[in-house]
Amino acid sequence: MGLTVQQVEQFNRDGYLAYGPVLTLPEVNKLLAHYADLFIKETSYNIREQADGETRDFVHQILNAHNLNPAFGQLVRHPKVLDLIEPLIGPNIQVFTVQVLYKPPFHGGEVPWHQDNAYWLCEPSNLVTCWIALGDVTEDNGAMRFIPGSHTSGIIGHTRGFQGTKALREVQADVSNPVTVELPAGGCSLHHCLTLHNTKPNITENPRPGVAIGYMPVGTLDRDGNEMRDRTLVRGTLDPETA
Repeated sequence: MGLTVQQVEQFNRDGYLAYGPVLTLPEVNKLLAHYADLFIKETSYNIREQADGETRDFVHQILNAHNLNPAFGQLVRHPKVLDLIEPLIGPNIQVFTVQVLYKPPFHGGEVPWHQDNAYWLCEPSNLVTCWIALGDVTEDNGAMRFIPGSHTSGIIGHTRGFQGTKALREVQADVSNPVTVELPAGGCSLHHCLTLHNTKPNITENPRPGVAIGYMPVGTLDRDGNEMRDRTLVRGTLDPETA
């Protein structure tokens, strides 16, 4: 079962949608076993440490887990997930990126306000991320926050932030009225690649595991203007004009 007409209209208006459950708890538990295995075996270059060994990152992440672990390879092709994406970007769907995310307990970092496509620079700006909770996500442990309608303003200026990353300064955009999206384990939210979003620190004793899958329509161009035909095709065809 995909999105209703009303849900598509809401996404187009607000730039995000709090959908709710998309995976069953047995599916979540299976993924959590592979999730733990990934973090044991894989090294993410996004995890940076201070001299005393304490991490400075906001969220630990492993990129493109669908190429590293078969369970996440199956997840990006999950029919229920793709049924949510297709009404938003069309029937021919590729994976742009997958982030397996770990927000540690009692972590003081806050992910700055940002737009995904300010980093990606894809054209056209029609990518959609499905953010899937692998545990209950609350305001206290770092739930996603969105600025409704911010996807309609194009790319907003981003300035350099932590260790060469880009962090949006609040003086460049109005982020005074965010909407927090809490999710149960197995729940998901969807957001447009130009929607401003961030997460607050995890102030609880429990980690916040999650997966963010960025989907793109076939024909999307990278920052150099090249069509990304090498990205994983999960529904439809790479050559829709000849199908």
